[in-house]
Amino acid sequence: HTEIVNVDSGVDYRLRALEQAELFHWPLDAAAEESLEKSFKSLLPEHCSVQENEALMIENRALTARKVGDDVAWFEFRELCDGPRSQNDYIELGK
Repeated sequence: HTEIVNVDSGVDYRLRALEQAELFHWPLDAAAEESLEKSFKSLLPEHCSVQENEALMIENRALTARKVGDDVAWFEFRELCDGPRSQNDYIELGK
């Protein structure tokens, strides 16, 4: 005999945790852009200069970063994921 117990409280706690951590942005509006900008700046050291639309050479291919400062780069999703990439590209980026 099996008893079915409904445990749905109407709250997706996985999504709630993401929203509180500001890691999940939807919709992609001005508030999302502002949050991403804030996150980018929080990773930079003080008084760090930031370059915009910077071409970085990774495995002899140019990847355009939206912003670059010190060892921090901000890329558009398509720039990283829509094109000929290998694991070596991502390993090099992680260095």
